Amino acid sequence: MTRNLGLRRLLMLPAGLGLLSGLGTGLIRLGLNLPVPAPGFHGALMVSGFLGTLISLERAAALNRPAGYLAPAVAAVGSITLAAGAPYPIPHLLTLAASIGLLGLYFHVPQRHRDAGLVVMAVGAVLWAGGNLIWLLSRLLPMAVGWWVGFLVLTIVGERLELTRVATRPLQAGRLLGLITALLVAGLLTGLFAPEAGRRVSGIALAGMSAWLFKYDIAWVTVRRPGQVRFIALCLIAGFFWLGFGGLWWVLSPYATAGPLYDGALHTVLLGFVMSMIFGHALIIFPAVTGIPIPFHPAFYVHLSLLHASLAARILGDAAGLATWRELGGILNVAAVILFLIATLVAVRFGTLTRSLIAQPPAGG
Repeated sequence: MTRNLGLRRLLMLPAGLGLLSGLGTGLIRLGLNLPVPAPGFHGALMVSGFLGTLISLERAAALNRPAGYLAPAVAAVGSITLAAGAPYPIPHLLTLAASIGLLGLYFHVPQRHRDAGLVVMAVGAVLWAGGNLIWLLSRLLPMAVGWWVGFLVLTIVGERLELTRVATRPLQAGRLLGLITALLVAGLLTGLFAPEAGRRVSGIALAGMSAWLFKYDIAWVTVRRPGQVRFIALCLIAGFFWLGFGGLWWVLSPYATAGPLYDGALHTVLLGFVMSMIFGHALIIFPAVTGIPIPFHPAFYVHLSLLHASLAARILGDAAGLATWRELGGILNVAAVILFLIATLVAVRFGTLTRSLIAQPPAGG
């Protein structure tokens, strides 16, 4: 896993650029005046620029073949063009190519290593490619964003299956997961012709996925353990809740392609579920990709608590039409992510210094 380590670390930079640019464009949408060149690319920056690059890089690192890094490299260039506000169709074509490359990575996994988790993640990659194709052809983000949500949800669920493959689950658990995944895909396809009906079907699938995770994930077992293991479990459990809440929002709220109801439908899943999962899984995945360990610290609970408290305020503002709550919640959402980045960098630096002091020979020795 130490091969291509420098390349992996280099490709993390465009992913970080996508995240920071996405946060900036999000603040612009809340009314702040920031010098961000691509305010209309908020969703694309967060999903394709940041997460698409990161997920592609993680899968390339798992495969660890030189050709596998083509997909994250293309995604990284796509992230840079999105952040720079490049004109149509440059970022659209690059993100589409990156998603096809990610799908290719799943097909090149050796047969003996294929499992249900990889299949679920591969379906997620298909949804990312489908969403990118829709965005390329329609040039309308709201038409593509449901597919991107499906991509992230299925990728995370597949990751959970892969990370917990030693857990024993009944046979019907796998069949139920397959049915929920198929329902999500059916809802997204229906949405191409009947957007409101399609979103409601997709919402039922998201709520069903939340219930499946609550039932069959091992977070309820690991939450009893101290330290990092409990922190990750709490990130997961909070994320499961928001995924279910978001699914119900998709089912019950009026269909919208802009405004508070549209934002609430997306942020319940993309912030409450996806970002909470990132906070927890970063302690496992970041070291695996970069070779740099992240020592756990109880201070990590600060950004986790801030994320969920601010999201609750933001969702209240979206649902009740309270602009102040919506704006304050959105700003604190960004603050939570920035705190996460700072805490991670500090932990990495502290861990590096500690290891260096431990390894240093005694004076005079």
